[in-house]
Amino acid sequence: MAAFLSTFRSNKSVGKWVETADIDEVLENLSKLFTKDNEAENLSAAVSSIELGNFKKNFKTNFSSTSTELPEELLSFYAGYPFSVAPKPFSRDGLLRAVIFLAGRDRAFSRQQSTTSVTTKEKTVILRGRSEEDRLMLLYRALAGASPTINDVLDVLCLVQPRPNPTIAPLGRDELTPMARKLFGSSDTESICQLNSIPKERFELFAKAVGIQSSVEADVDFEKFASISKSSQGFLKKAAASAEAYFR
Repeated sequence: MAAFLSTFRSNKSVGKWVETADIDEVLENLSKLFTKDNEAENLSAAVSSIELGNFKKNFKTNFSSTSTELPEELLSFYAGYPFSVAPKPFSRDGLLRAVIFLAGRDRAFSRQQSTTSVTTKEKTVILRGRSEEDRLMLLYRALAGASPTINDVLDVLCLVQPRPNPTIAPLGRDELTPMARKLFGSSDTESICQLNSIPKERFELFAKAVGIQSSVEADVDFEKFASISKSSQGFLKKAAASAEAYFR
């Protein structure tokens, strides 16, 4: 993986981290990744210091404006991502991660990449790489009340693992799978789940929140969701625009 995680130089060896890191530590490291500049790789944080300050002010006022009120299920999914949905009241860091994901500001950190290990053997260790359709499916799953999968957990573990050298990600997906299973609570590495449709009322609440005039006669499956998104200039763009309000 490209070396943008010098933020996560740790007092722990990577082996000790695998043994002892819990969900809170993983999420804390993810928050650091999004909010700390990485000079080693000239990679900026997902939010500027000014935007972070604005977010903190807005967090205190709870965003009472209905124009920025995204559905609770959506925020819960991304606030707890890649683990179980986060209950209200959201922590400040949890809501910040949710808004960063919804605004699409995680894109710089979520590209398929390879790294050269200490032994110079190249292996893929980072995210699966996400197309716009993948991102739309994740948005749909959040609104449908689904949970992240163990592959989502692996994506994040690959990102936040301690690095003895900022250019080296010591462990690949296969090596991190036992840790992901322990944290996720599942032995199924694919975690294929039966998706429900988005309830009609929740979909219409989401559509209103992102400024789309759309009513439906029944619950919304993914095919319908994708079709409406295509005809409405894209749900991802609309959700991102609403999420950006938290930084102003």
